[in-house]
Amino acid sequence: MNITTTATRIGLNILALLGATAALYLGQSVFIPVVFAALLAVILWPAARWLHRNLKFPWFFACLTVIGLLVVLNLVVFTGFALAVPQTIEELPNPRNPEQLKDLYKKARLSLTWFVPNSV
Repeated sequence: MNITTTATRIGLNILALLGATAALYLGQSVFIPVVFAALLAVILWPAARWLHRNLKFPWFFACLTVIGLLVVLNLVVFTGFALAVPQTIEELPNPRNPEQLKDLYKKARLSLTWFVPNSV
């Protein structure tokens, strides 16, 4: 007696897919931090290894240095965006002034011609 028909295999595959989806959904509070930690470990490991081998840092301090540099880099990027946003908002036209809006629209159309020729 053969119970592994095509319909049985398809049904079991769908059941396994639904089970895996439910497990990932219910375990998202565990899986998401683990995935981020694994990605960071894969990305930062070469730099930590280089500090450990070439500069003779102890492994703990090599890892701490690389993570600290990553935090500083993120803070620099965030600060750059935080300082650029107010300047960008100041350059936006007044929405109650139709002439400024028309000028902005003309500038946008002219800059679009670089990407799409003959669009004006």
